[in-house]
Parts: sequence; C-alpha cells; structure tokens
Amino acid sequence: MDNMPPGLAEKSQIGAGISNGSSFRRSSLRPMSTSTSLDGSIPIGPTSSFHTVVVVVHKDENGYGMNVSGDNPVYVQSVKEGGAAEKAGLQCGDMIIKVNGVNVTQSTHIQVVSLIRASADVELTVRQNCRNQLPRGSIVSMSSSPHLRPIHSHSSTGRTDRITGPQPVDVDKLRQLESQRVHTFRLMLEKEQLYVDALRSELAKCIDSQSESKIQQELNGATRRVSTLQEQLKNLLVSSEHSIGTSNPREVDRKLK
Repeated sequence: MDNMPPGLAEKSQIGAGISNGSSFRRSSLRPMSTSTSLDGSIPIGPTSSFHTVVVVVHKDENGYGMNVSGDNPVYVQSVKEGGAAEKAGLQCGDMIIKVNGVNVTQSTHIQVVSLIRASADVELTVRQNCRNQLPRGSIVSMSSSPHLRPIHSHSSTGRTDRITGPQPVDVDKLRQLESQRVHTFRLMLEKEQLYVDALRSELAKCIDSQSESKIQQELNGATRRVSTLQEQLKNLLVSSEHSIGTSNPREVDRKLK
C-alpha cells in the first residue's frame, strides 16, 4: 500500500529470542535460475545461486527472533543470534515467499507481519542464497515432488545415525493451522474494509481536486484489495474443508457470511 494509515511503521520487529523447541529446515534440490536481491532488482548471470527453502520458526517467550522489512515482497532484515529464527535456518536477506502456505510475494509489509503473528509455530517459505553457510541442525532435502523423501541425519563425523520415513498427517494440527489462516485473512479483510470506509469519508469531505485524485486512486486500490482478500478467503475456506475431509458447501457458504 503506497499510502499507509498513520501509525504503521515501515519496519516491524517480529521478536527476538531463543527457541525452546527444535526447528526444521526443508530445502529444494533444484536451485533457482534467477533471484531477487535485497533492493528488489533481479540479477542475471552465472553468479545467481538462490534456492527456495521451507523453515518452521517456533516462537518462544522472547518472540520469533527476527526483523522484517519491505513491501511486495518482504525480506528478513535481521536475525538475532541464538534466536528462534536463526535456529530455524533463516538468514538476513531471505525473501519471504509464503507464510503458512499463503503466497505473500504481492502482500504488503503489514499483511505479512499479521500472518506471521497469527501462530506460534509459523512455516515460512523463503528464497535464500545457497552460497551462505547453512545453519546447524536437521536438514530435510525435498525434490519438486510434493511427497517427502526419507530424511538422512548425519552426525559431525559424517556417520549416518538414522533414516526417518515420511510422518503421518496430524489432522488436529492441520485443522488448527487452517483455522489460524482463516482468522488472519478475516482480520486483514476487516482492516482493509475499514480503510476503504475511511477513504470514502475523506473523499466526501475533500474540496481540492489534486487531493481528491490521490484519494480516489488509493480508494480504487483498496477496493481491489478487498475483492482479492474476499476471493482468497473463500478459496481458503473451501481448501480447508477438503483438507480435513469435510466438504460441505452449505457450511462453507455459512462461514463466508
């Protein structure tokens, strides 16, 4: 959003701290041919060595242990040493692609922060420079296939300790995650609708043609965002019903009202 309402900071601190639980890192084996740098430019050439990874950050009593900044897309600005984000495998400069499975490459800074804060255990899909040193901990390699391959955990001596197969889906945890996503999107939609109402009220009082044009332009953008959020919320409700094994169209319609 070009014109943020008063009180919204350009940068938000997600929190810093030490993770109490283990953090998991899943990386794709296929490196990305192009990458997006911190300033938004896309370098082209043989030096581009970025890949996409999925990490789970477990919030502790001190928060998530990272700062984010930017809009469309949002980047990890800093990671606190020893914090939850660092233990999960996040690095400074990582571009956030998804939050809990929701694509946020076209989302504003405030929207991404709201999605992250909606859950204590947040799954982040980020684009990362593979030349950076990989963090310590468990690394789960994934191919382009949606099915997980066995995990090979190696000790510092290079000896293979164990091989773990794919784990069954936790239906209760999946239901909780879907509920958090729906709740977050509803909050985002409510805030955007309030912003639309405020712009309309301001437009009605405006007497300057130049200011009126700017307000109208911002109102058009906010109205489009409301429509997009409504469609995303509807699709999310349908998807959540199917993912937990309940696909009742009447129930979905009731939730949207």
